[in-house]
Amino acid sequence: MDSEIGRRIRLIRVQRNLSQEELGAVLGVSFQQVQKYEKGVNRVAASRLADVASRLSTSPHHLMGWQDKQNVEGIDFDTYKLAREFQQLSAAQTRAVRHLIAGLIAAED
Repeated sequence: MDSEIGRRIRLIRVQRNLSQEELGAVLGVSFQQVQKYEKGVNRVAASRLADVASRLSTSPHHLMGWQDKQNVEGIDFDTYKLAREFQQLSAAQTRAVRHLIAGLIAAED
């Protein structure tokens, strides 16, 4: 999760044409700290995540990979990981997985 958040921070920072030094300066941390956040070496605290999101003109939910706040309330980490992995499947694979899930649910009835 830390590396995924870091990857998003880096992606948005680069899209905004900010260097690690510039982002670090507005956050009040060194560029090395920004580098550690981006690599997932250091975890970004919730309060810092909100600050990073604000400075990058995005939302903490975007940095977390949660596009819609209402869709993530009550989702456990395993469900989140499964959803992230599901998004990486091809269209044919997602159809197969959905068919499998539907079959499993039908078998329970």
